[in-house]
Amino acid sequence: MDTYDIGVVGGGVMGLSVLREAVAAGRSAVLFERDHIGHPLGSSHGPARAFATPHLMPELVEPAGRAGALWRELAAHDPELYWAQGAMLRTARPEPVAAALAAAGIEHEVLDPATVEARWPGLTLGPGAPVVHTPDGGTLRADRVLTLLRRLAEDGGGVVHEGAAVHGLARDGDGVVLETATGAARVRHAVVAAASWTPALVSPLGIHVDARATRQTVVYVDDPGARTLPALFEEGDPSKYWVSSGDTTVRLGMDDHRAPAPEPGTRGEPDPRTVEVLMEHVRARLPHASSAPVGLDTCLFTHTDGRFVVERSGPVTAVVACEGRGFKFSPLFARELVADAIGVRS
Repeated sequence: MDTYDIGVVGGGVMGLSVLREAVAAGRSAVLFERDHIGHPLGSSHGPARAFATPHLMPELVEPAGRAGALWRELAAHDPELYWAQGAMLRTARPEPVAAALAAAGIEHEVLDPATVEARWPGLTLGPGAPVVHTPDGGTLRADRVLTLLRRLAEDGGGVVHEGAAVHGLARDGDGVVLETATGAARVRHAVVAAASWTPALVSPLGIHVDARATRQTVVYVDDPGARTLPALFEEGDPSKYWVSSGDTTVRLGMDDHRAPAPEPGTRGEPDPRTVEVLMEHVRARLPHASSAPVGLDTCLFTHTDGRFVVERSGPVTAVVACEGRGFKFSPLFARELVADAIGVRS
C-alpha cells in the first residue's frame, strides 16, 4: 500500500491548491479525483471566475486582498492566468465596503453610474446605486488555474490519480486509509475537499458537515469590449454578476438557488427562466453584446450558510469553501489549511 503524508480527496481548485501547498511544504502528497481534472460535473470547470476584493460582507475584504496577492504570485508562472481589468460591486450600501477596503490598504473608489458609463462606454448602469471599484480585480482563467496548480504540484513530487473515486476513509492508528477505485493508500492526514460530496464521505467518521448543492446556470455572450470590462457584481433580487471569459466573451450568472443538484455523474440542463433573466440583464447593461447566448453551462453551487467550513477530527479535515467564493479564496484558504489545520509550513 502506498503511503503519503497528505492525501487529498477532490481535484477541483481547492483540492489542487491543497496538494500544491503540501508539496511546497516538503510533504509527500497524493490527490484522488473521481473524474478527470477540469470535468464539467462540479464547481471549478470553465474558462473564467471573477476575482474581486469589494464584498457585501466587509469582513471578507481583507482576506480577499491577501488572496489577490497569492493569485499574483501564481500569475508569475502564467501571465494569462489573471486579467486585472478591475472589479466593481454595485450596492446601495457602499460605505462599509469602502471602509473595509481602506482599512486593508486596497486602492478603491466609489463611483456614481454616470461616471462608470463615461469611463466604460461599453456598459450601461442607468440611475440607481453607486459602485465600489477596485483596479486589482478581474478575471481568473479557471481552466488555466487548474492546469497550473496540477503542474506545480506534480513538479514538486505530488501525485494525481484521475478516475479514482474514494469510496471510504478509515482511521488506521495515527493515520487514515483511503479506499479508492484504483486501490488503497495510507496517509498521515486526509483533506476531503469534494464540495457537495464531502458530507457523505466524512459522516461515517462522525464528522458533520452542513452543506447542500444546487445547480446554477451560466450564460455566455459575445461582446467586442469584453477584454476591458471590469467584473461586476450587482446586488439585487436576485443578485447578478458578469466577468470577462475571453477576448470577446462575457460570462454571466445570478444567485438563483431553486434548481436542485443533478444526479451524480450528470450535468443537468440549464434553467430556461435563468437564461431569460440573464439575457434581460445583458440587454439592459451591455448594449454591444450579442442578442442571444453563444454558450450555456451549469455548475454546482454548494451552500454552507455563508461560512467557510473546516471540520477536523484527528487526522481528517473536511473543507467546504464555497457559497460562490471558494474559487477566489482557494490559494489563501489552502495555505492556511495546510499551515494551521495540518501543521505544516509552506
